[in-house]
Amino acid sequence: MKLTTVVSALTYAGASAFDLTKFFQDLNVQPSDSIVDIGLKLLTSTRQNAEEYLAVHPEAIASEHPYFNFMPMLRANVIPEGSTVSWSGKCFSENTAVAKTQSDGTVQVTVSSSSPISESCSDLYWALTVTGHQEFEVKVSGDSSFSWTIPADVTTSESWDLATKGIRIMEFMTDRSTSIANLLETALLFVSEFTKNVDPKTAERNVDFMATYPQFKMEKRDPLSNLPPPAEKVHSGDFFGVIRLDGLDPMLAWAMGSTTGHTTVALWIDGELYICESTVTDSYWPTNGIQKTPYKTWLKQAEEAGYNVVHVPLNRQARASFNTTSAVNFFKENEGLDYGYINMLWGWVDTIKDNYPCVPDDYSSVCLQFELVETLFAIIDRTIPQISDLMWNPAWNKRLGTSDLSTADIYYEANNQGIESRVIPTIVEQDDWVYNTTRYGEPAVGKSMVCCVFVCNVWKAAGVFGDMPLNCAEMTNVDDYSLTIFEDTYSQIIGRWTLNLNKYGTKTPYAHMAETCASLAPNYEQDPKC
Repeated sequence: MKLTTVVSALTYAGASAFDLTKFFQDLNVQPSDSIVDIGLKLLTSTRQNAEEYLAVHPEAIASEHPYFNFMPMLRANVIPEGSTVSWSGKCFSENTAVAKTQSDGTVQVTVSSSSPISESCSDLYWALTVTGHQEFEVKVSGDSSFSWTIPADVTTSESWDLATKGIRIMEFMTDRSTSIANLLETALLFVSEFTKNVDPKTAERNVDFMATYPQFKMEKRDPLSNLPPPAEKVHSGDFFGVIRLDGLDPMLAWAMGSTTGHTTVALWIDGELYICESTVTDSYWPTNGIQKTPYKTWLKQAEEAGYNVVHVPLNRQARASFNTTSAVNFFKENEGLDYGYINMLWGWVDTIKDNYPCVPDDYSSVCLQFELVETLFAIIDRTIPQISDLMWNPAWNKRLGTSDLSTADIYYEANNQGIESRVIPTIVEQDDWVYNTTRYGEPAVGKSMVCCVFVCNVWKAAGVFGDMPLNCAEMTNVDDYSLTIFEDTYSQIIGRWTLNLNKYGTKTPYAHMAETCASLAPNYEQDPKC
């Protein structure tokens, strides 16, 4: 996974008003670019913009908890010709807004603000719809206004969105300079995502992130203590959990409530031990998609990539029920299929709001909200459709029984079906769903499986769950290793930092497991049968 629900928020940078659409266009994404290529362009441009701003604003200081501490929070929906809306900002405690359509087709939004907490404070906002965004700042009491331009190529779905959901007014909870300093600190988490190994400074940043955001502590360990088991001690179905301190794995861990960011499974195939997984070709891994790597080769590649790895053996009962022939057949049927970008986010999002992560200290003042996801995804769909056509449009179309609809069209169609757009991501992904994807780079129809979904499906194919109705597509990393199918203990076999599995071996498999689970840091409380 190279782009996630929060990656769009990384685009907040600039000296004055920031043009999000222009930012995306300036990435110069080419049709031949992979998701990894796009991610590198995004990181490079974000970091460059932030560093340029901070170079002329040396007074800017990042927050105590800077990572992702720049996500704006919804304050109001201003609907053209609708009622006046009101809200309280962090500076101006009394604000109202009203929107009126002008004779030239633009929408004028008038904002009235009063009762600031100090003479020097201000409130910074984004106004967003599915077609674009606009930035405005309130510095003094009184009235201010901005004009919202409707694109010439606006669609019926986009017009419906403006008329029913209005212009979303979202407030940044830190000032511009602090937000951009926070943005840079966040971007620096991801430096090693695009390098062969993980440099010590980036690792330490990510260890700090893990300790302060999901609150999973990692300690330095002596790499000389790495003792991978000999092949004859590894059985088909054994689990290998991974975290790489490259920004991506820790971000996924924070969102899922796991201590790993990647999962793999062992299979004996034709007399040789392989580590099988769903992953991607990138700066540190040579092979794309659902793949098998000889055990010793995999250990060497994992070490060179900067992985921290634990070996988790199946217990005797699970091992006895594990049909290796069936598991290998499942693997061979799916080998070479592309990584599961299509549904990677939607096995994680099970609830309306209790999966979107929040920033410490209070884990409530700054959160990723669906209103930001909803609008940014549609804006990305307008500007870089190869991202949306890979990461959400196919999965969301599948949930509605439609095909080839744009992001905005999906929202409109969902409404016509009586489904709120925020419900779409929560609809359960079914294991028998297939998508237009690729196999060894060529067009194909097949399953879309991220790492933990693939591992679960291997167990399922092998008979570990019997006839239980369980959708592996809804399983996350922590759902996999929390199952009571393992030995009581596990061992770390690779890494310079400790990897301890939270919630290890605590959940007996049950029907429709992990389909309605919350995942909010730092406690990650869940209904026991979610």
